[in-house]
Amino acid sequence: ASHYANLDVAGWASLYKSDGETFYETTEESHGLIPLSGDVILHRFCKKPSIDLGFRFKWNDFYAFYTYQYAKQAPSYSMDVFQAPYSYDKYELFNGQSPGHSHSSHKGELGYQKTFGNFSLKASLCYDADINNNYDIAGDVIPPVMGFNIEGVDTIIYPDAGCYQIMTWNDYHFEGNISASYNYSINGNKGSILVGGQYEKYELTDNVLNLGWNYNHILWTTNEDNAYMKTGSENGLSTYFQIKQAYKNFIFNVGLRYDHRKRFNDNTKEALSPRLAIIYARNKWNMKFSFNRAFVDASYFMRSNTLPTYKGAEDLSPEYMNSFQYTFNYHFNPSLNYEINFFYNDMKDIIFYNSATSAEGNAYSNAGSY
Repeated sequence: ASHYANLDVAGWASLYKSDGETFYETTEESHGLIPLSGDVILHRFCKKPSIDLGFRFKWNDFYAFYTYQYAKQAPSYSMDVFQAPYSYDKYELFNGQSPGHSHSSHKGELGYQKTFGNFSLKASLCYDADINNNYDIAGDVIPPVMGFNIEGVDTIIYPDAGCYQIMTWNDYHFEGNISASYNYSINGNKGSILVGGQYEKYELTDNVLNLGWNYNHILWTTNEDNAYMKTGSENGLSTYFQIKQAYKNFIFNVGLRYDHRKRFNDNTKEALSPRLAIIYARNKWNMKFSFNRAFVDASYFMRSNTLPTYKGAEDLSPEYMNSFQYTFNYHFNPSLNYEINFFYNDMKDIIFYNSATSAEGNAYSNAGSY
């Protein structure tokens, strides 16, 4: 990191690579559909190292940020349907990728933040372009259940050795944020008001699926007409406000957020997320009670995928959580602090992955409350 006049510059880079460790699993210990013996991989990051590099600079009230990240961990077993040891090094590299789920992203952000006395303003534009690659191993040995008609071959091929599927897709995410806050005092009791808004857009630009066998042969591939993920875009708009007010030994914090999402199939989802916190503070101790409601929409990947391995319904509901928390904190002295915390989370429409249902139904579904 460096500082020149009104310019601050920082950069970083890190690489991580590990062969991990393996342990031998016998046929008797195997719990997959077809009991197999072999090496099970743990914590392997190899072939291509994990990467994190970027820079950040700030000039007066403006800042810019960029980072490139890549990561992929080798799976311990083959796909959940079969879940058995497999021969990691026998499978061919495709587009430089070995078995596993890899994710690479280019992220950039431009922002402005300024304080005018008791008033503060912050605005930013963010862009994220991602490449995702799910290189899944069905297994070194699988039942011959799926047949392929190959051009120039008279008989139907039923792959049963060195089988895999590779799903690759490209997407991007754009986001704009703006917020403003104001600090005030009423009869010596300090307070603040925060308001803001967010717009975001997601687009899946393309995707391709390859099915193969014999560790390095492609049997079948998709195109735009028979793709397993539906290309398209969706957007969301959010607004929020928060009021924080002190009164004697109390601090009150009240907030509300509204989310409006338009999905790629033109369906919409809306949510109100309130937040309330009350703090009572004395010289050596304080206690806090809080409640908040959280909302997370089902991902585009889950809702647009028709591949049996990852299939989810287009009408998957968002996940919701109501959280209640009580905290008590006591300061015995500057070096000793004691805290006790009680919380209760009520979750609804949790999204659940069940590989057992992927052959005939949806692999992703809402599993109810928890």
